[in-house]
Amino acid sequence: METFYRFLGGPRTFWGGSNRVIINNYGCGPMLGGMHRPIFVNHNCFGGGLNRMFGFMAGMSLLSNLFGYNRYQQTVSNQYYQNNSYPLYDQPNNNDSISSRLKNIEKEVKSLQKQVDNIENAKCDCVNKKTETEKTNEANKTDTTDKTGKTQTTEETKPKTIDQLLNNVEGFDKLDASEQAYVKNHISEVYEDQNGNIKYNVRAIVHDGDTIDTIINRFYTEQEQQELNVAQNEYNTQITGKKIKNPSSGDTINANGVSQFGIKSLMEDSKQKITQEGEIQKTNKKMSELKDAFIKGDKKLSKEYVLQNHLMSENEYNKIIQNKYQ
Repeated sequence: METFYRFLGGPRTFWGGSNRVIINNYGCGPMLGGMHRPIFVNHNCFGGGLNRMFGFMAGMSLLSNLFGYNRYQQTVSNQYYQNNSYPLYDQPNNNDSISSRLKNIEKEVKSLQKQVDNIENAKCDCVNKKTETEKTNEANKTDTTDKTGKTQTTEETKPKTIDQLLNNVEGFDKLDASEQAYVKNHISEVYEDQNGNIKYNVRAIVHDGDTIDTIINRFYTEQEQQELNVAQNEYNTQITGKKIKNPSSGDTINANGVSQFGIKSLMEDSKQKITQEGEIQKTNKKMSELKDAFIKGDKKLSKEYVLQNHLMSENEYNKIIQNKYQ
């Protein structure tokens, strides 16, 4: 009987000494308002939904069994309250019937509680179980992640910085810090061509005595297509006075699309400490030596060459020619 009274929310006592049974339920308003639903274990796969469902079923069962008066009882009650001449104690004794109903209700509650206990004992496997589709999707996701991870690893091993790229060039690691800095400072861009080869755009310096051919041969192999940009000036030759086009010493060379072959030439420049001022001085020194040799009568120079390079005036030149070369 304990389970039933717990649902009523009031005293667990019957009052009355006749055929009339009164259940004192301290609730607000009708008896239904004071009743409480059964409290079941709330650790199941359906959350509070199953708990509310069982409580509602049990409550409805209680109401239907206790307060579902048959048509005869309703008629007698109405006549009693209207005429006060048909008291309820004239009706058959219903105590046995109520006791029987209470036992049936207790059985129903025990049955519902057993179902809840079974779900609890199963530890809600339905929450943790996954469909085959979900497992397949997760496996595919893992495979994708693995493949992505491998791709990322591959990309990480591929050189990214200028230092990493240059370290792949033979001999670069043998340069001292200033020489390595020289090489890096003369590289303006690094890129990958359509064939996946690493290419460099470099800014180099015209060496003393450089021609276009010597510059091309310094930065490109015979199989590579040269992308060279360097200014050329028209010069008079030393002997015949014919004009030729050559770059000026110390000028800037823009050699684009060079491979490691061209980088090795840039490394040689770093070792030789090639600078603009240095190359101009080399050329000036050579011309000074040529002038001295011309004055001594050891090497004849063309008037056009001497005047173009401002080695002496035309009168000085004519006197030397008359004294040394006739």
